[in-house]
Amino acid sequence: MFRLDFDTFDPASNPCEVQEISVIHPSLNDVMPGTAGVQILRIAVNTSGAVNPLSVTDINFSAKGATTAQVTSANLYYTGLDDAFSTSNLVGTLAAPAANAFNFTLTTATPIPHGIHYF
Repeated sequence: MFRLDFDTFDPASNPCEVQEISVIHPSLNDVMPGTAGVQILRIAVNTSGAVNPLSVTDINFSAKGATTAQVTSANLYYTGLDDAFSTSNLVGTLAAPAANAFNFTLTTATPIPHGIHYF
């Protein structure tokens, strides 16, 4: 006799929680002053579960090695479950980053239910 037992994961019965956050530099090329719409970092937030989905309201970065003279503004974009960079969904803007920090308060809370979400 042959028998298979499967453990199934039902996200609808589990509370939403962050499993992993990863940050990568897709390109290490220099960005010239005045250049807009260039991806500097990609943030992947992996969540599991579906009960009480999480929302992102703030994202904070350290800017060690950079000065406010080098970075005069920054934008934060959300691409949902798509890992391809796009400037179509702007969720945060910094006109004058603080010294050594980029603290984005999102324009609206961004829900991140079960899946991998990209900023």
